[in-house]
Amino acid sequence: GAGNITTTNYDFEPTPQCTTTCYVDGATGNDLNGGMSPTDAKKTIPAAIARVDVDGAVRVAAGSYTESAPIQINKSIKLLGPNAGISPNSATDAVQPNLSRVAEATLLPAAGGELIRIGAKDVVIDGFRFTDTRTAGSSIQTLIGAGGNYGGVADGVEIRNNTFYEVSRTAFYTNGPTVIDGVDVLDNRAVNPTRANGCGTGPVAVSSCGRQLFNMWRADNSRFSG
Repeated sequence: GAGNITTTNYDFEPTPQCTTTCYVDGATGNDLNGGMSPTDAKKTIPAAIARVDVDGAVRVAAGSYTESAPIQINKSIKLLGPNAGISPNSATDAVQPNLSRVAEATLLPAAGGELIRIGAKDVVIDGFRFTDTRTAGSSIQTLIGAGGNYGGVADGVEIRNNTFYEVSRTAFYTNGPTVIDGVDVLDNRAVNPTRANGCGTGPVAVSSCGRQLFNMWRADNSRFSG
C-alpha cells in the first residue's frame, strides 16, 4: 500500500517594519529586525532612516556608533538620542554640565570624514554626543552639514541638546546655492574643542581648516544658543 505522506507548511511572511517610530540599538539590534520596539531594534542608524516614514522618529539607544560612511537624511524626520529633550547644560549655571543626563549615544565618523548630511526640511537632531577621530591635517570637513551642498534644501533644521566632545573641526555647517530658512542650533554644549594637527595655533586657523565650531552660512532667520 501507499506510504504515509507528511506535509509541512512554512510561513514566509516578511517581518513587519517600523513606520512612524524606528528603534536602533548598536549592541543588541539587527537590521533584519522590524525596528518597531527597543527589543526589536535595528542595528544601524541608516537602516532605520531608510524605513521610517516622513515626519517619523528614529530613536537611538545608548552606545557607540562609528559610521564608515556619512549618514544621509533626505526626508523630514527626528533623529533622537537617549538625551532628547534634556539639555547638556545645568539649568542654574550654563557653564556647568547637566549631571542628570542619562547614558549617551555617541556618534563618530570612522575616518574623520563627514558624519551626517542633511538634505531635507524640518530635520531634528536631538540628544546625542558627537566626537571626532580626526587628529591631523585639514579639518574643514564638518561633522554635520545641511543644505544644498549636502543633498537638498534644509529649511527648519534643528540641532539641539547635543554634546560635542573634543571636536577638532566645524561641528555644524549650513551651505548651498539656496539660502536655508529657519535653522535652530539651541542648547548644545562643546567640551574641550581642539584643532587638528597642522591647522595652526592661536586665534586664527590656516585656510584649509574649519574656523568656527558652528557655521550657519547661507542661513536666514536662524537662532543660536549655547
